[in-house]
Amino acid sequence: MQRLYKNQIIKTMIEELKNKRIAGIDYGKKRIGLAYTDELHISINPKITIENNADKWANIEKFFKEERIAAIVVGMPYTKDGTITKWLEDIRSFIAELKDKYNMPVFEQDEFASSEKAVEIMIASGMKKQKRAQKGSKDKLAAGVILNNFISDNL
Repeated sequence: MQRLYKNQIIKTMIEELKNKRIAGIDYGKKRIGLAYTDELHISINPKITIENNADKWANIEKFFKEERIAAIVVGMPYTKDGTITKWLEDIRSFIAELKDKYNMPVFEQDEFASSEKAVEIMIASGMKKQKRAQKGSKDKLAAGVILNNFISDNL
């Protein structure tokens, strides 16, 4: 019964996302990829990759303001057997900080193979190997893949 109640809350929250911009975040130890969708959730725009350092919160806030973000989706590296890894705990701490700093819904989305899909997109788009190898190139695309998967799964 409690699971059903939780699903109803999530469904209500998702319903409230209509006509609002959503950010996708690929959280990494060194870099954080950021993407967003338009209000109709038709186009996904991989925007920037920022360094995961002391300036990250200022950079994230600037991104949220510039793109008028109303909700956040964070990629989660779930394991097949459901074990909680140290990295999963680190991302959950990041999510807790997001919730404390910003008054908007935060959703988790399985990020399985998002980086690999980002590389496939870069190759398919004709991006040269040298450009693909640049730091941060795939992080913002992975954020877009995570966001696209969330929209496909929920909206």
